[in-house]
Amino acid sequence: MTTTDVIARAAEKLRSANGANRINKDGFPDEAWLTAMFNCLSSTSADELRANKGSLGSVGLVPDASLRLRPLGSSSTPLLRSSQKELASLIAACERLGVPFVTAGNNLSEAIQQFASAHGNFIWALSPNRIVPLLSKPIVEATSYDSKIHDPLLSYLSAPEILDVLSVQDVSALTDLRILPTQSKSLARLLSQMSFSPPTITHPRL
Repeated sequence: MTTTDVIARAAEKLRSANGANRINKDGFPDEAWLTAMFNCLSSTSADELRANKGSLGSVGLVPDASLRLRPLGSSSTPLLRSSQKELASLIAACERLGVPFVTAGNNLSEAIQQFASAHGNFIWALSPNRIVPLLSKPIVEATSYDSKIHDPLLSYLSAPEILDVLSVQDVSALTDLRILPTQSKSLARLLSQMSFSPPTITHPRL
């Protein structure tokens, strides 16, 4: 059986299984099956994966914090969690706004990380050019200043190198983000002339 056959059968099994859009601890798909699937995909050639991108993107394989399985290589694919402790507060802030991150047990997490390392066009790490588009269309929208959300975001987005990795479209989305706190603790867009923030906050270089 070729890898293409394995992927096609796995996709068909997921599509036909009732409730297969979530990890099923007592049935299909469970973490053991998903781990085996990602181990198989890790050893698959880039050409084979490209040939099967449609099948891989049509079913959920990547678990988020709610155990929901999301497709590979799409705007809804959960981001990889960083092992850097200084990014923990940023990840928590993004999750509170509905940005999905890979959430699984050790074996499945390692298998997903190994796959992402072998094939970088299906699951992505935490980065400005991934976060900004997701924040521009948040699943959960903050209506007022929350230090646990906005302080980590502003600190991260204020880094001088941010603009070096953003596309023109993402820079436009960045300036339109409503994340800057005002005196009344409401939120303003980064380029709003009415915005105000404490002098300790460094604005992104726009």
